[in-house]
Amino acid sequence: MRHKSTATTITSSVIIGFLLNGMVSNGNSSVSLGKMVVVPLILCIVGVLIGYLSYWNIDNKDLG
Repeated sequence: MRHKSTATTITSSVIIGFLLNGMVSNGNSSVSLGKMVVVPLILCIVGVLIGYLSYWNIDNKDLG
C-alpha cells in the first residue's frame, strides 16, 4: 500500500503548493489563495477527512 500512495502524495502536494502559492494580478493588485483563510482551512479539513477514511478500515483490508 505504501508504494501505491507515494506518487499520489508527491503529485498532490505539488498541485496544492502551486494553487496556494500562485499569484493572480491585474497590474495594480494581486490575489493569492493562500492569503484567504477559507481555502487553506477547507484543504486542511479535506486532508484530515481523507486521512481518516484511509485508516478507519485498514485492519480488515490488510488482514482480509
